[in-house]
Amino acid sequence: MRWLGIFGLVGIAFAQTIFNYSDSAGNLRVRAKDAQGSQIKGGYRFDLKGGASVVSKRQGMSLSANQITVEAVASKGSKSPDEVKTAKATGSVKFDQSAGARKTTLTCAIANYKSLGETAQLDTSGGVTIQSFDSAKKESLNAKGASGTAMLDRKAEGGFGLRTATLTNGVRVEVIESGNQSSRVVFTGDKLTMDPSKITLTGHVKAQGKNSTGLGNLGNVDVLVINLKDQKMTSFSFRTGGGK
Repeated sequence: MRWLGIFGLVGIAFAQTIFNYSDSAGNLRVRAKDAQGSQIKGGYRFDLKGGASVVSKRQGMSLSANQITVEAVASKGSKSPDEVKTAKATGSVKFDQSAGARKTTLTCAIANYKSLGETAQLDTSGGVTIQSFDSAKKESLNAKGASGTAMLDRKAEGGFGLRTATLTNGVRVEVIESGNQSSRVVFTGDKLTMDPSKITLTGHVKAQGKNSTGLGNLGNVDVLVINLKDQKMTSFSFRTGGGK
């Protein structure tokens, strides 16, 4: 019985073993319960399953999901792979992009990441949520849709984090009116495009003010443009089909 107890403990220890990889400088960290790997040109390919995560300090990004397939390559001057070239994630996906005090978080069911030099592209589907938060100014912006694409600053330093984003099908975005932290406005529509200065909604657009004395409610709008400053709404304009 004593030996059975010892073997049982050994079995538990093996079951809890976590695969991990990091480059020689600690810029890239890869973890998962199960993993397979192979060499590719200039780096490695990792197939990760179970609590998979990829964190790149150089790129200011982190990715976690049930499964991730990632290609990691060596940057100039690095002795080992230290940044993400491509990644495909499925199941409970969470992606973070940081830039100074600002952090953008995207959650979805499926995501495909591709480095494009100074920027990166993230294609998402399956209940997409985007949250952009500035910890220094305590400001946030939240958007939801069925699928979408985000263009991100590849580098952590000096960038906005989220450059542009597009969401489609059942879009919802919540913003704060400038000068009134408690006054929030919820917009819905068929499609949303956004950048640091502007959000544009198209198709069956509606707006509802919360704790807002100036907006009220809008409905049956074809195009609505929200002007932003520091993620807060400064003004908006709209038109219907007859207003082209």
